[in-house]
Amino acid sequence: MVKPGLEKVKKHGGGWLNEDIYASIKAGQSNLHVFYDDATYVGFVLITPSVGFGGNVLHVWAMYSDDQNQQYHDEVNNQLTQWAESMKAKTITFHTSRKGWGKVGEKLGFKAVMTIYERTV
Repeated sequence: MVKPGLEKVKKHGGGWLNEDIYASIKAGQSNLHVFYDDATYVGFVLITPSVGFGGNVLHVWAMYSDDQNQQYHDEVNNQLTQWAESMKAKTITFHTSRKGWGKVGEKLGFKAVMTIYERTV
């Protein structure tokens, strides 16, 4: 069900494979949360809790929805905040190479603190 969304998300970088996500979920390192509006699938978010220099971190590995409206973003952001608070995370992070998601992140209270560049050798 989430594979078409994963295919769209991974076009924007990261270098991961769908199999990496499956293995991470199977190993208990990441959690896949699927969202519904009534009984209709609307998207997913894949989160990976970790520990950073400043404490616990809730990292959003991948997120997808066909519904790109602000209300949906606000609802997902509120849910992320609840999950972060429950694990006593100091921060919520995500990486993107798509400039549009950086703008969405700013609307949701995120700020850019680092840019990651990569080059294939």
